[in-house]
Amino acid sequence: MPGRSLVASVTAARQRRYGRSHLSALWITAIVWSCLQMAATPPGFGKSPKIGPNEIQTRYRQVLSILAAGDQEAALEALFEFETFVVGEDQPWKRVEDFWRLKLRTLREMLDAESLPLLQPVIMLHHDANQMYLDRDRPFLASHSRIMSVELAEIYADRANSSGAREFSGWVMTSLGAMLWHPSSVISSADLFYRAQLVDPANPIALMGLGAAYERNASYEKAIEYFSRLLEMDPENLEASLHLALCQVRGDEPHRDQGLDTLRSLQGPGPPDWMRSIAHQEMARFQVAGKDMEAAEATVRRGLEALPGEQQLSLQLALLLDVRRRPKEALAVLEDIDAADGQEPSPRLTYDVWEPDDMEEIRGRLSKDAASGLPVLAGKLGDPAPEGWGG
Repeated sequence: MPGRSLVASVTAARQRRYGRSHLSALWITAIVWSCLQMAATPPGFGKSPKIGPNEIQTRYRQVLSILAAGDQEAALEALFEFETFVVGEDQPWKRVEDFWRLKLRTLREMLDAESLPLLQPVIMLHHDANQMYLDRDRPFLASHSRIMSVELAEIYADRANSSGAREFSGWVMTSLGAMLWHPSSVISSADLFYRAQLVDPANPIALMGLGAAYERNASYEKAIEYFSRLLEMDPENLEASLHLALCQVRGDEPHRDQGLDTLRSLQGPGPPDWMRSIAHQEMARFQVAGKDMEAAEATVRRGLEALPGEQQLSLQLALLLDVRRRPKEALAVLEDIDAADGQEPSPRLTYDVWEPDDMEEIRGRLSKDAASGLPVLAGKLGDPAPEGWGG
């Protein structure tokens, strides 16, 4: 996107001719309207103000100084005020790329081999700003914050070139991907998971997220690749095993027998009940697809013996009985189904809406790790080190 002026154009007011008797009324109306607009329009709304590159860099350093003092919440508020002021609400995409470059330049001027840890708290500032902007209905600035955080994380992983830096950067990108994980934004999440596993190939949630994203897109071979990589590192991951098995059964024939074997193993005691239900359901679906209705009915009945009253298995059994022209038996099964109380998600919903576990704990660990870079940031800004961190 080519650079554009930060000053929004002002449209000239059309002149109208009125008689002398209307002149006073027009002036009064204009003054009242202007006062109302000033009162109703908070900072950051409307057209972008006149602010040059030097002032942008100065104000960004002020935000970083607040961060360097250890006050993350105050730094986020200052960032919000600063960024909404610069970008405004009137076509912000016209200004954001130059804005992004100026902020990167500010950081670049402070960086050398010894000062790379200062990037950690800055990365987390923009990571947290992503959620702040989403909460405040500023999707464009949320996207800008994600890009800033990811770009800085990749720079940090590359230049620090250590396992710790790669793990930190990978988890930052994974966390951002998890924030976006939703059926309407799978592609955006998958991109972040992909970038995360590039810098940290052993990140389990990034691998699981990529597998789940490809599975949702019916790209079973790619999903199998990522689930298999995860299971090589963590063979006891039952959720990954179930997802892998379903992809193998639904995908090309060479993997099918392995997938069916896994489904059989997940039907027994040990796995959570929702997994056992899915394993029975999917085995029966495969048998129905092969027109082996008798085997499918037997599979579902075994599932109900192991999980009495499981609603989805009961519905599946009723459907099978109806297809097999046994409507009275089907009706009897339906009459015995207890209505769900809505307190627990169904097995199918649990499977379909995979969500990363323990992300709050992971984000807490990232914030704690990032705090170690605050003294370095303070030193480069010429500020006192945060209290408790020494000089």
